[in-house]
Amino acid sequence: MSLPMRRLGSSDLRITTVGLGTWALGGGGWAYGWGPQDDTDSLAGMRRALELGVNWIETAAVYGLGRCEELVGRLLRELTPADRPYIFTKCGLVWDEHDPMKSPRKVLRPESIRAECEASLRRLGIERIDLYQFHWPDKTGTPVEDSWGEMGRLLEEGKIRAAGVANFDVELLRRCEKIRHVDSLQPPFSLIRRKAGADEIPWCAEHATGVICYSPMQSGLLTDGFTEDRVLALAPDDWRRGSREFRAPRLQRNLALRDALRPIAQRHDTTTSAIAAAWTLTWPGVTGAIVGARNPGQVDGWIAAATLELTKEDLEQIASAIVRSEAGSGPAAPAGAIARTSNSQRVRSTPSSRRPAPASETERWRVWDSFLEARPDTGFMQSSWWLDFRTHWGYEYFGITLKADNAIVGGAVVQKYSYDDHQCFYYIQDGPVLPSDASDAGDVFEAIFKAIEERRKSEPGTVSHLRIEPRWVSLPVFVSGFRPIRPLTDRYLEARDTRCIDLRPPEAAILAQMKPKGRYNIGVARRHNVSIVEDTSERGLSDFQSIYEETTNRQGFRPKAAEYFQTLVSLSAPEDRRSLFFAEYQGTRIAAALVMYFGPRATFFSGGSRDAHREVMASYLLHFEIMRRAKALGHEWYDLWGVAPADARDDHPWQNFTVFKAKFGGVEVHLVPTLDYVYDAAAYDCYGRMA
Repeated sequence: MSLPMRRLGSSDLRITTVGLGTWALGGGGWAYGWGPQDDTDSLAGMRRALELGVNWIETAAVYGLGRCEELVGRLLRELTPADRPYIFTKCGLVWDEHDPMKSPRKVLRPESIRAECEASLRRLGIERIDLYQFHWPDKTGTPVEDSWGEMGRLLEEGKIRAAGVANFDVELLRRCEKIRHVDSLQPPFSLIRRKAGADEIPWCAEHATGVICYSPMQSGLLTDGFTEDRVLALAPDDWRRGSREFRAPRLQRNLALRDALRPIAQRHDTTTSAIAAAWTLTWPGVTGAIVGARNPGQVDGWIAAATLELTKEDLEQIASAIVRSEAGSGPAAPAGAIARTSNSQRVRSTPSSRRPAPASETERWRVWDSFLEARPDTGFMQSSWWLDFRTHWGYEYFGITLKADNAIVGGAVVQKYSYDDHQCFYYIQDGPVLPSDASDAGDVFEAIFKAIEERRKSEPGTVSHLRIEPRWVSLPVFVSGFRPIRPLTDRYLEARDTRCIDLRPPEAAILAQMKPKGRYNIGVARRHNVSIVEDTSERGLSDFQSIYEETTNRQGFRPKAAEYFQTLVSLSAPEDRRSLFFAEYQGTRIAAALVMYFGPRATFFSGGSRDAHREVMASYLLHFEIMRRAKALGHEWYDLWGVAPADARDDHPWQNFTVFKAKFGGVEVHLVPTLDYVYDAAAYDCYGRMA
């Protein structure tokens, strides 16, 4: 069975939207136990979850005081490496071996974190934990910066693959983010405990931090079979006996909310458990839900949540039930999800003027973007979200797709820019996109060219020319009649020469292929304790613009307005297509980079460095850490976006940063020049005077 998957924040983990939680499998006999639990049932439940397509198991050292991790380890020994799920576990709750019913202490001292990690690896029988998380904030007085720094060291040593936190508020998340990126947050989040939907989950959505929410069924309260009598029958050592949610008057309110889910469950032919878990997955920013099961039957009861699509009517009915029942606290619905839009042939003067696209159009764009991302010979400037950005700056566009056997084989999104009231030109950035087979490519190119010509005939004004910027390293024989355009001759063209670093080899090999001076300068930055952070907040945008403007002024270029980058970051945010990186030295951000992610490439789109502290070589470490992040995300190339042409003179405006980029090794890529096909010579001359 195949379940939907989502990427966990900016990590390289793609997880199913539901994961198996193991808290209850720890049984009773400890402070937060669930009463007696049979290990045979536990293992059968885990096997059932994997059989149904769940690809991650979430546990913790404290669950059953090590018992749960040992159970998961037993399961893993039954499986081949190919069948092994992701393993997520947690540290930071230290129990008293002599008094198991005593509440564990919340300890995040670096030495304790390391010791717990080693113990978890032994119990689980694995060499690396896929996601390691702090269970609760520290209560020993240890600064979170020290704790999170130790987590970073575990990452560098390869003991863990990704690092997250649970039960942290926004302030603690911000403090961690300054040290290194927080890959995930695990908050309590359900129809009853909704507070995370107001602050923590939106913060995570803004910062590319994944969210795996726990207790989406509120520890059983939102399941079909729970009753007031069931509370009385709970085992003496079941922690729920002492929970306020399981006592009057909250218990009655919570069960009233659960009862309100029954008509919705009946409409979908499913359980209230599935409805409750599916509701959490509708929130923008939530990656997955941790759903517990003590036996295979309980897994069967909620597995439908992974594929269930709640309608607008369902969600409105649930929100009304929350208000009526007065159950729990927190927002009953998201404050406002960002809708993906793509409305061709309509200029949008401001981002706020966008309207959601019809579902069918949104699906067409999704298919087109997926087609592009699977190809190495195109780029993000053919994507739907790049076009959303371009329309903000006055461009219109239309699309051409060619299919064979109902599958896209090629096409182009053509931008249109009007440079006066009666004249315009067409522009294809990163395209057109053609099949890899040369014989088919010629036919597809001809079909695209003819479709553009038909469109041109219907224009009310004059189209001066068609400009294309394909990612071709040589000109195909079937392309003729175009004139090459030299770099930097007008403002409507992109770099055609670049340097790319292959991220597929191991990190040591990536370093080894760099120029000796590049490796040395990375070491210089590290010795000066330069740190690298990501920040796409308002502060991040402001810092980026300041560094960028200082750089362009130093190099004699005209800087783009602040609104340019603000809009780009905003419009590419919903699909996690960008990030702002900073190198910090002694508390000051001295270098910056805007990176775009698309398909096999991560692209350094813009950035710069300050005049101050150039001796610490911050930019070298900045780009090396971006490479590491891009590699972890699964990208195969880091494109340094623009170098001087191979035959450039020493006084070329790009010569200085060409020398800088060369120190990272890689290969120079020289694409065919920007190409213009002139439709109207007089209008083209007019364009030349304007551009």
